Amino acid sequence: MSSFASTEAAAGSPDWPCYAGGILPHEEEPSTACGSWWELEDGTFNLRSKTYLSDKVKAPSAPAGFVTISTTVIDSVGMLTELGKRLVPLRDFLAKEEGEFLVINRAVPVGGGRVQNIIIIGKRVLPAGEDPVFDRTWERYKSGGDKYRNLRMKYLPKLRVAPWLVTSAIDLLGGQRPVIMGKGYLKQHNYSGENWVEFDIDIASSKIANSIAGTIMGYCSSLVIDEAFVVEGKEEDELPERMLIQHEFRKVDTGSASRPLRDADYLRDEGEK
Repeated sequence: MSSFASTEAAAGSPDWPCYAGGILPHEEEPSTACGSWWELEDGTFNLRSKTYLSDKVKAPSAPAGFVTISTTVIDSVGMLTELGKRLVPLRDFLAKEEGEFLVINRAVPVGGGRVQNIIIIGKRVLPAGEDPVFDRTWERYKSGGDKYRNLRMKYLPKLRVAPWLVTSAIDLLGGQRPVIMGKGYLKQHNYSGENWVEFDIDIASSKIANSIAGTIMGYCSSLVIDEAFVVEGKEEDELPERMLIQHEFRKVDTGSASRPLRDADYLRDEGEK
């Protein structure tokens, strides 16, 4: 278990990652009503192989370049963005830690103008130079602008355990296929800092994604969901693909796991509510 994920804090503490107790437990078997997250076995998803451009063959992925170290759920009015800079406890955490970090925020509308921000933090564990293809692809992604990043970040979901009704509804909406999220499907916000890269996903920006999220949220406490992110390899020197980050959510109830945002913990732009 990651030392980050097992860090304990008082229930009222805003320290990261235990934001007022809003951290999702890292457990193989959930011990609380809010559920848990766990590592995925390598090879759970097939990715583009070295020869994909000529034969369309996919192969099990090598171990991910980043490992999930925490999942935190914060309830707010409106979507939170640029968390590495604006969410003070996370900003301070990233500033004092060594290494390279990945910040992912999935903003899910829950009604009444409120949003549950499901925030995943990953840390790079693949040493630079060990996989030149991954290094090259990742550096191109980081140096690319919004358009480049939006057309390269790919999301891979898999419902491991789910009621038939949920599986059927999501399959009908195409929800278990790999998707380039920023390719006209979802609005995505991209940011970078000294030792972190971030992308924030606005679920409300897509009717289909909103429908899928609504279906999942209604049954989330009975679901086991595998998910992964990968920078899509489109050139020969970007193959084979290697998973960026992957994990499994087990019977997660985001309502039980979430904690309200403290106004002092988020730096808003002038005039922003």
